[in-house]
Amino acid sequence: MVIYKCKTISSLLILNALACNSYAEELWFPESLINESGSDNTDLSALLNGHQNPGVYSVDIFFNQGKITNRDVEFISSNESADNTGLIPCISTEEWLQFGIKAEFLPATSEAPNQCVSLKDSIPSATIRFDFEKLALHIDVPQIALNNKANGWIPPESWDNGITAAYINYYASGQRGSTPYSRNEHRYLRLENGINMGAWRIRDDRTWTESSVGGITESRWQHGNTYIERAIIPLKSRLTLGDSTTEGNIFDSVAMRGAQLLSEDAMYPDSQRGYAPVIRGTALTNAQVLVRQNGYLIYQLNVAPGDFVIDDLYPMYSSGDLQVTVIESDGSSRINTIPYSAAPLMIREGRYQYAIAAGKLRNNLSNEFESPTFLQATFSVGLPGDITSYSGVQYSEKYKSGLVGAGINLGSFGAVSGDLTHAKTELSNKEESKGQSLRLLYSRSLNETGTTFQLAGYRYSTKGFYSFNESAYKNSTINETDNNVVYDYITNSYNRNDIRKQQLQLNISQSLSEIGSIYITGTRQTYWNKKTPSDSLMVGFNGYYRDVSYSMSVNHSKYAGNQGSDRSLFMSLSFPFNFGRVLNRNPINVNLSASRDNNGTLTQQTGLSGLLLEQRNLSWSVNQNYSKEDSGGSASASYQGSYNNSSVGYSYNKNYHQLSYSTSGSILGHADGITLGRPIGNSAILVEAKGAAGIELQNSNGIKTDWRGYAISPWANNYRLNRVALDNTSLDNFIEVQGSVDNVVPTRGAIVKSSFATVKGYRALFTLKHNGKPLPFGSTVVASGNYGLVDDEGNVFLSGLPDTGELTASWGSKEFSCKAEFDISNSESEHIIEKTLTCQ
Repeated sequence: MVIYKCKTISSLLILNALACNSYAEELWFPESLINESGSDNTDLSALLNGHQNPGVYSVDIFFNQGKITNRDVEFISSNESADNTGLIPCISTEEWLQFGIKAEFLPATSEAPNQCVSLKDSIPSATIRFDFEKLALHIDVPQIALNNKANGWIPPESWDNGITAAYINYYASGQRGSTPYSRNEHRYLRLENGINMGAWRIRDDRTWTESSVGGITESRWQHGNTYIERAIIPLKSRLTLGDSTTEGNIFDSVAMRGAQLLSEDAMYPDSQRGYAPVIRGTALTNAQVLVRQNGYLIYQLNVAPGDFVIDDLYPMYSSGDLQVTVIESDGSSRINTIPYSAAPLMIREGRYQYAIAAGKLRNNLSNEFESPTFLQATFSVGLPGDITSYSGVQYSEKYKSGLVGAGINLGSFGAVSGDLTHAKTELSNKEESKGQSLRLLYSRSLNETGTTFQLAGYRYSTKGFYSFNESAYKNSTINETDNNVVYDYITNSYNRNDIRKQQLQLNISQSLSEIGSIYITGTRQTYWNKKTPSDSLMVGFNGYYRDVSYSMSVNHSKYAGNQGSDRSLFMSLSFPFNFGRVLNRNPINVNLSASRDNNGTLTQQTGLSGLLLEQRNLSWSVNQNYSKEDSGGSASASYQGSYNNSSVGYSYNKNYHQLSYSTSGSILGHADGITLGRPIGNSAILVEAKGAAGIELQNSNGIKTDWRGYAISPWANNYRLNRVALDNTSLDNFIEVQGSVDNVVPTRGAIVKSSFATVKGYRALFTLKHNGKPLPFGSTVVASGNYGLVDDEGNVFLSGLPDTGELTASWGSKEFSCKAEFDISNSESEHIIEKTLTCQ
């Protein structure tokens, strides 16, 4: 017999020691060591055997050392338990199959449809361990018994379609300016509306613009898209009914109204997944940047003077030119067109992707386009030898096209894809035109030199080739003399000879180790009946040394049909105000810049910027600029709150004054009420901690629960494990959260609910005495639904207590019990209340 003794350091250490693992064959603890009264009432049986009670536990599941989900699992008592809990999970054959275990290693589903299946019988080397302290279930199965599952794989049964909810995202902004001669005002509002019911998503978006110039006001609403969508999980696909856009990786993307069924790449793990463009530019003053695609305003941003980068763009179309307009503070504007297409078309061996679309062509410029009914289908498959084959067809009454292509991984030489499209178009004058278009795409990263060819593309189209969008223009003509415009608004006709001939685009970046990096972005577009091409080129350098950052860029753009070109140079330098010292919690930066425009005007700017508040969610900046012709300044502030984002700015020079403002947020309606938050992304998380107001979400940059205990985490990764955590340090003294970390896996467009159980009330440390002596060690105490264990001095800690109430204590296998009333309403302590009670 082995006597197991634990030295008493504190009551909590004793309880933990008694419940810890013991490797002795027998475990015995003389209760008299901790029972001063010498009675046999001390009850330690539940702690000494080390086992846990069977039942349903919410556990994190780790499969072959990787966490895959969190869910409720039933545990039963078994001698097969490989840990000290004495429990094993009750998992059926169907559930083991979902974990990826091969069917031949399991009983047939018909033989044991809902029965607990042990892996020990068929896979002896498999191990299952239940870490009760961390509520973690570890399952390790040899690879030979598994179907091939990619890294990061999450079982589909863990995907959450979310709750029934409705929301409105709003984006509102405005500008008010004045000059010595006029006043102007511009307002913009975008509404994104959504309803979720089970797996179904209903979406609608529309914009409102109003402009007042010289006393004349014009306003209008513009409808974007309305559609219904849902995931088809068994097919790893997505079904869309209504307004949408076709995929643009094979054919050019087009807007349509109808039905689409296409592969959902996001359902695959990251390791099995196959490009939105990065837009770079330069603003010479405080400017507004507008990004349009096919006539739709898809992005709007106010920028300070200097280089800007837009890397969070979500185009409405998967390909198609992006029109970037930079409106300077003096009203002048520059327009740049960025060709946008996908990277080389490559998918993994054994994978396939498809897309089927049927409906009517839809375009924002509805009066200038026909709306033919069409059918489009594309298919791509990954073949052995790092080869991808793809093809597609487009069919309508007046337009027919077919495409074949292939992509190949060239190893150290990069990746390249090429395809050929043949199209036949019936023009509006009943003439028939045929043509071909050849496209080549290339990308490569040179790790040795730090060079990245992010995208190099080339397209050549014959004179008789038209895309499906081009074929839908109304009142088309063949005008051999007018070579300067694509669409003639005077004659309301489209010059079909004025079409693209060759297009070349290049995006290269080069790392210079610790110094920084340089990049080159350029495009060239030639036309059949234009002698001059359209060119755009930007060369830049970004670098940093310790806390100092610096950059320089040169821009050149020239458009076919224009006489001159636009050129500009920009340089910047930024460093901390307290350079050379340890940064403050809220640092201040000094920003210096200089720019030279196409007319040779040199502008210099000096400014300060920084962050405020504990979460650094309030940013500010002040700037003063000088030039030979003019001088001015600006000030702005931007706040990211729990319920919305807001910003305000003011700028001026000798000829104008301008005030700008914006706000954005969401209104979410759900079964428990209405919650306000920042704009909701494709998927979002509704955090519920009832009664716990003002609790911060970790890594949320200032998001807190509202007065009811709800908050919106506005972005979530579809079909990925998303961690939700509450900051316990922000809890008040009357709230406890039972488990402050949760994990959710939302499907596309889902509003997933992450609930945290809360206990609201006082925290108290009671000293309980019975017959003049402390209660026996290990006694169980229950009060207002909260449980606690008595230590060796008769102390018990309880939380969530009301002002007054009654507690019940039991010991000796519940043969003995007593009750005590408590009243802590008049306690002056703001933390843990200490009180001695007599239990009778």
